[in-house]
Amino acid sequence: MVAFLKTPLGITLAIILAAAAVCCCGGTLIGALVDDPDPKESQTPPATVSVPETASPSPSEVVTSPPVITTVPEPPVPPPTTTRPPAPRPTRTTAGPQPACHPNYSVCLPVVGDLDCDEISQRNFRVIGGRDPYRLDADNDGIACEQN
Repeated sequence: MVAFLKTPLGITLAIILAAAAVCCCGGTLIGALVDDPDPKESQTPPATVSVPETASPSPSEVVTSPPVITTVPEPPVPPPTTTRPPAPRPTRTTAGPQPACHPNYSVCLPVVGDLDCDEISQRNFRVIGGRDPYRLDADNDGIACEQN
């Protein structure tokens, strides 16, 4: 047995047992294992515990309370995350409304009662659909405001 206590495992086991004896028995177990040179001086009187006597209640006097049930509330659920569609890109607009273009010409000419070639800057544009309401194609070849 002494040879076992000299091994690392034996030493570790002895330390664990000694710690357990001190914790559980208050040292009385170790004191019993170690020789005391003067037992009269180091002996402590045993501790006494007095328990007061109480009368046991009769079964009719016993009051029982309902069990206490505690509930832990669930954590709040976070709101769902939604992704918003990207904002529409702004379109470029010019100040004021765009004038309507007459559909019978290849360039944008305003829709008015009458228009002459001297009143517009465009030259040599096509007349579409064979109609020339402003009479800008003098020779009826399909080209309006021809420049010589």
